[in-house]
Amino acid sequence: MSTRIPSRLVVDVQHQPQERGSKRPRRPRGRWIWVISGIVVIVVLLMPIARVFANAGKNYRIARAFPATSRVVTITEAVTSVNVQSYGGDIRVAGDSRAAGAQVTEDIEYDPQQGPAPVVTSTVSHGQLTLTAPSCGTFNCSVGFTVHVASGDSVTAVSDGGNVDVSGVAGATIDSGGGFVLATSVTGPLTVTSGGGNQQLTGIAGTMKSDSGSGDVLAQGITGPAATVTTDGGNLTAQGMAVGSATVSTGGANARIEFTNAPQTLNLTTDGGNAIVRVPGGPYALTADSGGGPETVSIPTSPGALAWLTVVTGGGSLDVRPTTSASASAGDNASFAPDQNAVPEAPPTPPAPAAP
Repeated sequence: MSTRIPSRLVVDVQHQPQERGSKRPRRPRGRWIWVISGIVVIVVLLMPIARVFANAGKNYRIARAFPATSRVVTITEAVTSVNVQSYGGDIRVAGDSRAAGAQVTEDIEYDPQQGPAPVVTSTVSHGQLTLTAPSCGTFNCSVGFTVHVASGDSVTAVSDGGNVDVSGVAGATIDSGGGFVLATSVTGPLTVTSGGGNQQLTGIAGTMKSDSGSGDVLAQGITGPAATVTTDGGNLTAQGMAVGSATVSTGGANARIEFTNAPQTLNLTTDGGNAIVRVPGGPYALTADSGGGPETVSIPTSPGALAWLTVVTGGGSLDVRPTTSASASAGDNASFAPDQNAVPEAPPTPPAPAAP
């Protein structure tokens, strides 16, 4: 069975000859200016609408222009641990060996267009003090907490973008959601997730786990049995390390680790970042692979040593030397991580003009 294809219709359009001497009608001048002006106006009008859709669902920090209230609450019941949820507010928990119970200062910020100030709840169950404002999980508000507890208490702090400062406690689990984290003098285990925020961890005596999510990490005086640090692109500086085992991954950023006590194991990968390692004593069973980058190794090594180091940079420079090496490079004492308290240096004073 065949299908007949209809013949193509051809239309011959005859153009009327243009009379000699006739002129084509001229287009109005300036029409292109009005067209461009109209497009600009439309784009300007659509920008706020596009911004609303782009920002839908994001949990932003409360603006300081919103009304704020503050109150102090004293918890007289026995407390052994604290669980804090701030929904964007800053959290500070300080341990004190002389403290009994807990004292809480609440800084509340909210949007009056969505309703009254949120209700903050503080409950104690089986020794755990829970501080939160449940309505801030839905409405535009946050609560910052300053909590004073006994030094033997442990802390769980979730700020959803606020800064977290924990000191003098027996252990802590912190999730800042992008805020800066400062943890000081923690005698037990510490777990920190900052979601891109920088971390400064000092005087940690328990097992430490740190994931900065691209933020920089500065660790000082870590003396627990083990430390695991993942930066996902943030720089790491670790000074005064006295842990038995350390596992570090920087995801392309630089790492500098200095041990005061010889570690049993170190596994360091930078994925392209530079690595500086300082270890005392030896010998070490060393596996060093820079992937083609420059290498400097001057520690005593032995394949049968009980302590072993693995340093892999994937193209970054690799520098492994004794902690007390007198031949350390000029920049050996520099920190890759930014100093949160750094003060800019004053510009040099120009020399006085020469006498005529």
